[in-house]
Amino acid sequence: MNTHSRLAASSSSQTSIRPWYRETAMMIVIGVLASTLFVSAIIISLAVSSDDPLVISEQEYQTLKDEMRGTNAKEPDDDEKR
Repeated sequence: MNTHSRLAASSSSQTSIRPWYRETAMMIVIGVLASTLFVSAIIISLAVSSDDPLVISEQEYQTLKDEMRGTNAKEPDDDEKR
């Protein structure tokens, strides 16, 4: 056996290359990405399926606007204006 063969044999026995799926850091990265996709799908499904209570119809908007401006209230007399 020559020197090169011994070095190759000794280095391969000392250094074991682990597959990517056995690496802890890789599993953490994949786990974070998978959980992000899962939670995003849940949030999107909830947003699409539920009502938005802040959205009202145009008629309700006009009614509330008139009430806030007081256009439905009694108009003051000329004496009260002065």
